[in-house]
Amino acid sequence: MAPEQLKALKLIGKEKKYEVGAFDDFKADAWALGLLLWDVLTFTCPINAETLEDMINLANAGITVAELPNVMGFDDKVYQGFKEVTTNLLNPDPAK
Repeated sequence: MAPEQLKALKLIGKEKKYEVGAFDDFKADAWALGLLLWDVLTFTCPINAETLEDMINLANAGITVAELPNVMGFDDKVYQGFKEVTTNLLNPDPAK
């Protein structure tokens, strides 16, 4: 889930409800694409949390994403391109 989705999520017992209009689906999809691309390029996840509650707390504290590691050994130009794309997609500020 994108940080803005996690911030808008309200856990009520076992139900999960969102504030109406709290986030933009397209921007949340861009975040998801960034996570998928990171996973394909590194075989890892850039965000570590064990539970949904941990993710919500992390989102509210301010998610930061490390620099994409070059585990595939791409040449510098290709690596810089992938790094730029993932950095932009995984910007926790949906306005950016």
